[in-house]
Amino acid sequence: MLEKIKHIIAIIFFSLILFSTVSSTAQEKNETEISNLLDLSLEQLLDINIVSATKEISRISEVPATVRVITAEEIAMKGCLTLEDALSDLPGFQFRNIQGFNSYVFQRGVPSQNNTILVLVDGIQVNELNSGGFYGGGQYNLTNVERIEVVYGPASVLYGTNAISGIVNIVTKDFKEGNSFSINTMVGTFNTFSSDMAYAHYDSLKKFGVQVAGMYKTTEKANLAGSDGDNQWSNNMENFENDYAIDVKVKYKNLILGANVMDKNASRTTNYKTIGGLSQDFGTNWHIRFTNTYLKYELKKSDKISYFSSFYYRNSTVMNNSIGYIEMPTDSTDGFQVRYYRPNSLIGTENRINIKINDKLKFIAGIVFEHEQLSETFSTEVSNSYDIEPIEASRPVILNNFLGGIFAQGQFNFFKYFSLSAGIRNDNSNYSGNIFTPRFGLTFHKQSFSSRLLFTNAYRAPKPWDYYSGVGNLSLEPERMYSLEFSNTYFIGKYLKLDASIYRNLLYGVLSKEVTAYSYRWVNEGELLTNGFETSLSFRKKSYDFYLNYTYNSSLDENNQFVPEISKQIFNLGSQFTIKNKFVIGLRGNYIGKRENLKQIASQGSTTIAPAFVTNFSFMVKNIKNVNIQFLVKNLFDVEYYHTSNNSPDWYRQAQQQFLMKISYII
Repeated sequence: MLEKIKHIIAIIFFSLILFSTVSSTAQEKNETEISNLLDLSLEQLLDINIVSATKEISRISEVPATVRVITAEEIAMKGCLTLEDALSDLPGFQFRNIQGFNSYVFQRGVPSQNNTILVLVDGIQVNELNSGGFYGGGQYNLTNVERIEVVYGPASVLYGTNAISGIVNIVTKDFKEGNSFSINTMVGTFNTFSSDMAYAHYDSLKKFGVQVAGMYKTTEKANLAGSDGDNQWSNNMENFENDYAIDVKVKYKNLILGANVMDKNASRTTNYKTIGGLSQDFGTNWHIRFTNTYLKYELKKSDKISYFSSFYYRNSTVMNNSIGYIEMPTDSTDGFQVRYYRPNSLIGTENRINIKINDKLKFIAGIVFEHEQLSETFSTEVSNSYDIEPIEASRPVILNNFLGGIFAQGQFNFFKYFSLSAGIRNDNSNYSGNIFTPRFGLTFHKQSFSSRLLFTNAYRAPKPWDYYSGVGNLSLEPERMYSLEFSNTYFIGKYLKLDASIYRNLLYGVLSKEVTAYSYRWVNEGELLTNGFETSLSFRKKSYDFYLNYTYNSSLDENNQFVPEISKQIFNLGSQFTIKNKFVIGLRGNYIGKRENLKQIASQGSTTIAPAFVTNFSFMVKNIKNVNIQFLVKNLFDVEYYHTSNNSPDWYRQAQQQFLMKISYII
């Protein structure tokens, strides 16, 4: 009952604030905007350039896909610490945040281990190589981001494996004329601290530029000890995450050399329920490092023909100092510690050509070659006591995989307002053999209205994590997704935009964990059918912004049963307004409906997780001699709410009320 009262108070408070900000906006006739992007109208925002949907610079209104963009200004105003923070206000996203070494993102009703969404930084994939999943958390340097492009729906034609639910492309700051320097520092409760610095220089006459950015971040995320975590861990529990990131880009004429390092070191405490178990809830750490380097070259022969070539190296390694599990002593043993090590690397190249035959017809074609060196499984070492670290683990068996892919996509404009797009891709690898994926799209765009009818296909090829986990299963087949979507955008006057999408997704050959007598293995078993609807309303006038979006997902398995972890209904809303270009006030709310957990929750006596409405508040003072000061309150009303669990803990308490202060200096 107390939580329901909190929900009602939060919604009423939210409504009053939204009403007052609308009234204030009507009186502020001459206010300037918070940033250049906020100077744009909604129609102009629809025509900003993106690259993720077509692998070439295109206006968002022209691409044959549903795309949403998160701007740098939105990331700053929300005080995002993690990638999940940035995605949380978009329609179609749900989460399983275990408040530990990873966090999981579900898009459009598909629960997974993060292996159905591709995450890229400047177009280079950062999904973990051994499993194909990406790591959630704070290792992303979000203050060095120009924008985040989110492509909804299958995208294997251009990106190959794992692009089932969608694409998240983190685009770092672009080169701009002159010199710039920035430093940001954030402190807050849960022992949260973050600091980053960035320097950039570009000379358009010499056509030379360099950018360097670095970040360090640490946090304990939430209070989970004892009763605060539903009595699943002791009062001695340790839960931390330490992250750093380094971004470097050097540009000379049409050549860009880039490097990105993301290092994540986090406790594994929340993977195991320590009260009533044998695991120790302090002393563990999971250390994974992502290193990506690339060389990109673009040659524009004319207005109609351009070539693009990239050469890249990727590395995702679970480092040799990872202590993933500690077992306490018993009457018969002294306990033990387990050390993990899993190195993985990939080298690849992509070459493509963009041809614009005339104003009506254009296409893109490319070829990809990659060579992976992946660990067959973890290399482990076990000590003979709970308080002694094991020796370093030896190098595991390394598997070599070669992949070759060829793709093409074309777009034909006809009858002035229509365009037809079609694409095909063929991949061949040691693991998954030969895979063919098509896609088709019909787009209509006229003045204030645009509409898309899309048929897309995608696949996820099994990785060593699937083939060799547990007792192993080398006969696995790729998972396949078929999707049909109808989306529309309509401008209601000058300041109001309405978006709506309906979609039907069928995922079959789903990889499921089959428990055996003494272990487990992955098998292709079952289907997942999602019928969904998304709609959003956006208002922008002068210094005031408002958004509201709603998502409905009906995700059913092969037995016509609702899939656990997926809420049927979610909605997000937010308001932001600027006063005298000095003060910016933001208020956001996120509602997630009830969900079914994967297991019985002992303290509740059921598998149902109650709905929750969570409110976040921000206040910024801008432009005080190049200094911005920001105050944030996350979970403003300290709502008690939970996420699902597929580990030994029953469920996961989410962060209580958190206070943060951020100071930024920019020149």
